[in-house]
Amino acid sequence: MSRKRRSFTTEYKVEAARRVIDSGRTIAEVARELGINEALLGRWVADERRRIEAAAVSGDRPLTAAERTELARLRRQVSGQSHLSVPLLRPDARSLLGVVGLRRSDELGNGGKTNDDIAAEFAVSTAMLYNFRRQYGLMDTDAAKELKDLRDGQRSAALW
Repeated sequence: MSRKRRSFTTEYKVEAARRVIDSGRTIAEVARELGINEALLGRWVADERRRIEAAAVSGDRPLTAAERTELARLRRQVSGQSHLSVPLLRPDARSLLGVVGLRRSDELGNGGKTNDDIAAEFAVSTAMLYNFRRQYGLMDTDAAKELKDLRDGQRSAALW
C-alpha cells in the first residue's frame, strides 16, 4: 500500500526552515525531529534564506519569530471565521436605487447628468445602473414597486 502524500502549509514550511536558520542546528537534525525528508526541508531552508536575502537587498527586514507567530495566529483566526458572518460586499441594485431612485435617476438624466455621474451619486457601477433601468425603467413607478415587492416575496418564500 502506498502512503498518502502529505501537504504542508506555507506557515509550517517557514517555521521548519526558521528552526534550522535560527537555532544553527543541521537540516538532518531538524528533519528527523519533524519526521520529514531532509531534501524537502533543505529546499524550504534554501527558499527561506532567499527570502531573507531578498528582503535585505530591498531594505526590508524579515519578520521576527514573534511577528511570524502573531501572523500565523491571525491567519488561523480569519480562516476559522464562517464566510456567512462576513457581510455581503455588493448590495443589490434594487435596494440601492429603489423605486424612488429610479425617478431620481431619470430627473438627473433629464437635467443633463451622464450615466457615470448618476451611477456615482447612487454608489453603483454604470453597468448596474443600466441593468436596473433596463429591468424597471420602462414601467411607471407603481408597476416597478409592485414588481419589486413580488420578487422580494418570492425570495423570502424560497428561503422557507
